[in-house]
Formats: sequence, structure tokens, C-alpha cells
Amino acid sequence: GAVDGASSAPVEKPRSVSQLVRRGVPAALRPQVWPLLAGLTPHDEERLMEVYRELIDQESRHDKVICKDLHRTFPRHDMFKGEGQQCLHRVCSAYSIYDEETGYYQGFSFLVASILLNLPEEETFCLLVQIMKRLRLRELYLNDFAGLNHCIALLDELVKTTRSLSDLGEHFTNISMEHHFYADQWFLTVFTSKFPLNAVFRILDVFFDEGIEMLLKITLALLSAAKKDLLLMNFEEALLHTLDYESMHFDLLLRTYSYRLQQHVV
Repeated sequence: GAVDGASSAPVEKPRSVSQLVRRGVPAALRPQVWPLLAGLTPHDEERLMEVYRELIDQESRHDKVICKDLHRTFPRHDMFKGEGQQCLHRVCSAYSIYDEETGYYQGFSFLVASILLNLPEEETFCLLVQIMKRLRLRELYLNDFAGLNHCIALLDELVKTTRSLSDLGEHFTNISMEHHFYADQWFLTVFTSKFPLNAVFRILDVFFDEGIEMLLKITLALLSAAKKDLLLMNFEEALLHTLDYESMHFDLLLRTYSYRLQQHVV
């Protein structure tokens, strides 16, 4: 298929590694640690770099959408005011050509930019290919977002059946608050588009280690942390609250969330 460049064999890691990752990977080590957590081998990386160098000279049919997104992706961040924005454009464009089935979707640039803030351009492309395939992120977008819809249905079921959240599930039903109103964006961008960057990097640490099941776990933990407030809100207030988490205590959250998922995500 179009994305045969990435290794899809699961990487067995000692449990102690996951516990360390939950505490946060030191910023200086992320360029080395993220590819290792995602199971990217030096051989795959070398080959994908060659592919990337060929792709950056080609034009993507998604260029219009990509260019629109560039201007709203971390516009206040110094890195994306000049050459960094060109870098972001090249990686988004190259991936959309590389994986024609997925192409490009709105908001993808936030995930790419969050990786670019930690890794060089070519390595960012290689890691992107790896997480889309081995961590199965691309399955969310295929077949008209069938994987995403499955995840949202699972989230709905988990909120209703998790004892500590069932009252929130009932409240959401009463105010016509559907999970896809806020969680679509969280899942498709791996929480990178609306959350503070220090939280985004911590979430990505865990995502590279645990894969897409972690999207559901983090969402359940966020809902738990905000439950008291959400129970008092109407639809508009709840929607605004779930789309803007500037004040969450992510450090505590990422150390302590521990929802066990019985079902496989996708």
C-alpha cells in the first residue's frame, strides 16, 4: 500500500519505561526518545528520509487547504513566522502525497507543527509516517472517518458505563451535548490544536508510547477532572469549556489517569 515505509510490528517495552514516560520526557531528549517510543528503526528512518527528499519537489493536490491551515497553526510562535512555516508546509505537503488514501485533513498541521518544535524537518516526516501507520492514527480518517466514529461511539459507551462518569453522561444527553462536538478535534489532532504546548508535548510523550487507546484514556481523565464544572453547565457553556483547556493540571492528570479499556479501539 501507500504507507509501506513504516514498521508495523509492535514494540515491546518494559512497564518501567511507560511509567517514566508518564512523568514526562525531558525536552532535550525528545528528538531521540520519540522515534524510539514509536518503534522507528534507523533503517526505516534512513529510507523514509530518501523518500521525503524526493517528495518535497512535488506539488500536493491538497495545497490550498494546507496553505489555509498554515496561517492558523501556532501563529504567535516565533518558529512559524518565517522558515519554520515553510518547513511545516513541506512536511504536510509531502505526507499528503506519500499517503494518498489519507491525504490532508484540516488541523493536521497542528500535529506536524508540534513534532517540528522538537525534531528536525526530515525526522518529523519519518516519525509522522510511523505514527500514522504503526500507532494506527491513520485508521481514524479512512473510509469517511469510520475509525473516528467508532472511537466516539466507544467514548459514549465508556462515559455511560464508567461509574464515576455516568452522571455526566446523563447530563450531556439532557443538554444535547454529543461527544463528537469536542472529541473529533481532540482525536484527529492528538490534542495538539487547542491545548497549551507544554501539555501537548506531555500528551505526545504518552501517545508515542501507548498509541491511540490513550486518546480515549486522556479524554475520560479530562472529563473526570472537569466533571464538577460541566455538570452545572448548559450546552453552550459545556461546549466552550471542552474546547478550551488552558487551566488543566496536566502534570497530575498524566501521572494518574488509569482507565482500563476492555475493548480494542479500532
